[in-house]
Amino acid sequence: DPCTQYKDMKSYWDIPGMKAGVVTGKTAWALLQYAKAKGFALPSFNCTTSSSCNAVLEAAAKIGMPAYIQFSEGGAAFFAGKSLPNDKGKLQGSILGACAGAHYVRNVAPAYGIPVLVHSDHCAKKLLPWFDGMLEADEAYFKANGEPLFSSHMLDLSEEPHEENVGICAKYLKRMAPMDLILENVGICAKYLKRMAPMDLILENVGICAKYLKRMAPMDLILENVGICAKYLKRMAPMDLILEMEIGITGGVEDGVDNSG
Repeated sequence: DPCTQYKDMKSYWDIPGMKAGVVTGKTAWALLQYAKAKGFALPSFNCTTSSSCNAVLEAAAKIGMPAYIQFSEGGAAFFAGKSLPNDKGKLQGSILGACAGAHYVRNVAPAYGIPVLVHSDHCAKKLLPWFDGMLEADEAYFKANGEPLFSSHMLDLSEEPHEENVGICAKYLKRMAPMDLILENVGICAKYLKRMAPMDLILENVGICAKYLKRMAPMDLILENVGICAKYLKRMAPMDLILEMEIGITGGVEDGVDNSG
């Protein structure tokens, strides 16, 4: 396990290349390996405005931990402004918003004194023009600065056949590899998770989350979410079905849920 090399490391600041501000490439990947070795997760927060970016950075700085900021296609369009054109097949508003958000985080993050990863959230096949636009911005930034604009991107091709999923990912990985860009994929992992993830572990996970959610989040919003999930988990457990739970007010745009109002 390559993560074990970080098990005895005292601080993430000891990772080669670590700095305050946006980290990419081998440094970003080493940070994720460090987190795994130390037994903690880096939550990624969907941001839709400069204020929500600031909130994530401020919270991370207060506890002295790295931040992970991500932009969804709909959230990126909101960042740029919903009045701007965002035509189907072009998604120019979403491209502009995601890149503007990444540049914003790059400019302010060093002042917070913590490492930050900048990520793009779920990208389905129909949203690939958005993905292409962000990669063009990555390539331009890499040419000028020796690193991509974003730390990582996510492809969600779970609706597509397995072979097509792998083929599209392979195509983009060839383009991303020279920049040391990290690609997160949804769909391929899900196939194996159904075989690998014991249900009792998932139930324990939900229980632990619920314990902390009661302290961390607005009660009326979260308790309903946990209660509904618990109801369906009881029904799904005999089939070893996995349930993903989304919590918050900014998620869901990848599934067509508009939270802008």
